[in-house]
Amino acid sequence: MKNKKGQSLGGLYGGILVIASIGILLALVLYILSSIGTSLPAGSAAQNATGTLVTQFVNFLPWLGIILLVLAAGVVLFFVIRSFAGGGKGMGV
Repeated sequence: MKNKKGQSLGGLYGGILVIASIGILLALVLYILSSIGTSLPAGSAAQNATGTLVTQFVNFLPWLGIILLVLAAGVVLFFVIRSFAGGGKGMGV
């Protein structure tokens, strides 16, 4: 049996890649919505709807930062707790 002292962070790379991809896609969608909203006639309800959607998402961004911070702290705590949980193994009683 091998004694592993370090923890593998290989799975973490995939999660970060997914979060970054979602962020890029959201930025692209918001850019498209704002471009469509400015090209629509000013009296139309569609321009107000796209403007409201972009504004509401911008107002949600601080909450998104807090959610991502909590998720990152959870990942760090997971690896810290996992590293300490394996410390007691191998002691015969």
